[in-house]
Formats: sequence, C-alpha cells, structure tokens
Amino acid sequence: MHRNSELLFRKYAARLLSDGQTVLEIGPEGERSLHQLIAQQLGLAIDWQFTDFVDRPGLRFLMGEYSIPQPACTYDVVLAAQVIEHVRNPWLWMQDLARVCKYGGQVVLSCPGTWPYHEQPVDCWRMYPEAFRALHEEAGLETVLAVSESLDGSQLDTIAIGVKHER
Repeated sequence: MHRNSELLFRKYAARLLSDGQTVLEIGPEGERSLHQLIAQQLGLAIDWQFTDFVDRPGLRFLMGEYSIPQPACTYDVVLAAQVIEHVRNPWLWMQDLARVCKYGGQVVLSCPGTWPYHEQPVDCWRMYPEAFRALHEEAGLETVLAVSESLDGSQLDTIAIGVKHER
C-alpha cells in the first residue's frame, strides 16, 4: 500500500475500529496488513480476517470474483484498500461486500486516483467520490464519507465509507 492510502486510513477510518469487532480485509499486502498493525498500535483486540481472489498464505478463506463465502451480516467492518480498481464489475462486487457487513457496520474502500496502470491481473478503474456514492446507493449503503485527497503530496487517492442500515 502506498503512503497516501495509509494516511487516509489513519485520518478517516481507523477511528471506526473498536475492541471486539470482526474485520474482513480483502487483498492485504501480506500475511499481516498495515491496517491490522494500525489497529494493534491503537491497542485494539479485533478478530481480523483476510481474504483475496488469489490463494496465498494468511488467508482465512478464498473468495470468488464477486462472492464472499460467508453468511450475511458477519462482519462489523469490511475493508478493501487499493483493490476495487482490479475488480471488473465493481457494482456486482459491492453487493456482496454489503451483504456480509452487519447492520450498522461499515464498508471501507480506497482507490488510487492518480496511480500508474498496474495489472494484477487487471486494472480497470479509478474512482472518485461520486462513483463510490453511486456504488453505495446501488448496494444499499449510506455514504458517510467519500473524499479524494493527497495527504502526502504524492498522488490523489479516494477513500469511501458506507454504512449498512436495515431496509
């Protein structure tokens, strides 16, 4: 993860974390993630689970391109940093993220705005606040934050947080 994405997470999303939560992180950069380390630095006891599209060490389970093999309303926080640009149909993907999020829980996503093209295995999107608002609305999430910023002066990233409410 690049520095600006980390800074946006620290500024906007880290405050959403609390003791006893269950977090699902999609696409961590290793067997542990910087997000998990931030939570540990804050002294939080969180059940942190990892998944990805590609099997590798440290994953709790492997997910499909548009499906997470977990029951509905399982996670307090669903987190994916620098992943959505690699999803061919993010409107389908967002539906399943919202599905596994508990009522009152948050879906936290970030995306590079001005990052070079990088296939892993595909690179399809750069999203800005309005794109996340549209995806949230389609998935039944309320947008509580959607901003594009450069906190380190290097590149622009977008972070968005959606909350799941009962319909």
